[in-house]
Amino acid sequence: MPINKSYRLCYWTSEFYRHCTIYLREVSFISRREPSGNITFENITMDETFQSRFKKGIVNVNAIDKVQKGTEQVLRFNISVRNGSISRLTICTWHSIGIVSLTKPEITILCDRWLNYSINIEGERINLTNNMYWCKPDNRIEQCTKVISGRECIVPNINPPSRLKGNVDFCYYTGTSIINTDYIADYNLKTMPFIDQNDYIDFYIIDSEEVKIGNEYPIRSEDAFGNDVGVPDILYRLNYTEELYDLSNR
Repeated sequence: MPINKSYRLCYWTSEFYRHCTIYLREVSFISRREPSGNITFENITMDETFQSRFKKGIVNVNAIDKVQKGTEQVLRFNISVRNGSISRLTICTWHSIGIVSLTKPEITILCDRWLNYSINIEGERINLTNNMYWCKPDNRIEQCTKVISGRECIVPNINPPSRLKGNVDFCYYTGTSIINTDYIADYNLKTMPFIDQNDYIDFYIIDSEEVKIGNEYPIRSEDAFGNDVGVPDILYRLNYTEELYDLSNR
């Protein structure tokens, strides 16, 4: 590779998320000088950390709480990811008529200092717009409805992916990627007194990755044509079930 150039290197397979890294011109690749005087460069390898972080994991979803009748409650369910990760988790929901409301507590993403600019491939400062902020230590860009004390990014609700319009009524970005661990999503739930076995809540588990749109590589849950990227959407339906009581001892 020519010296004193900057590059955006993107790599992916069907089993790995697309990931792009900018190598700036002032950053040197690991190299060694041979006895002959020639310089050779080391290969970039997929080490164990890379495989855990960017490999598409195996996802399982299970409810922790049951839907109760005619009450207000906290409803939790667990997303378990093994043998890899799920990148930039988003959850969308839809519910039947017996559900009065299903709301999500506010999501906050922490950073030492959220900046209103980032650095491009040439190492130049680029001002960010549309409430986008850059966390330099983590090299991540997020959209924030507001930033509190320079450290807390309040994440807005997001529009559903085009492929799910009409199937969901609420989506939010969790602000996290899950890597070989569990994530508990909690909601505030209110139900009708006449809720029955026909009532349910649908949870769509959605991920995002860098996609190529023109000459840009934004992070999206779908490509320029509206196709799903990353792990295929996962639908988990939580049905209301009547409590059954054992009257044999009465």
